[in-house]
Amino acid sequence: FETLKLLDLGHTQMSEGAIKQFAEGLLEFRVLEVLILRNLADTATKGMDEICENLLKNKACYSLTHLDMASCRLSAEGAEDLSRWVRGGVTLGGNLKLLDIHNNKFDDDAAEHIAQAMKAAQNLKMRLHDCGFSQEKQRDLFAEFGERAGGCFQRDTIF
Repeated sequence: FETLKLLDLGHTQMSEGAIKQFAEGLLEFRVLEVLILRNLADTATKGMDEICENLLKNKACYSLTHLDMASCRLSAEGAEDLSRWVRGGVTLGGNLKLLDIHNNKFDDDAAEHIAQAMKAAQNLKMRLHDCGFSQEKQRDLFAEFGERAGGCFQRDTIF
């Protein structure tokens, strides 16, 4: 595929091998605007991290306006790759408006990577609820980015 506006693989049952093949296929796209991978992987953390890594390798992926990787078991390494990808997209004139990575079980190191991405991409909104951050990190992210973090936290769990 060279040009594709929307690819929705959300809630698709794929083996880790199939997810890795898809990650390799990401290198072939020339234009892709919306990529939905929500709830793609039950146990394929390595494959999902490979997807994040290959987003970095294909400059055409900076044409994405919406990336949904909610409930994909992303690791802290995946969050770091996504942050680098978002920051690279800013440099290259990327168009990303929404990054949905809620319901991934990140740690506080991942929160730092996400904060770097939010600082770099001033127009980016993220959905971050249920990401496993400590209450302190939740407060920090909410205080710094508020609604840009997509109403990421419920106020009663923060204050």
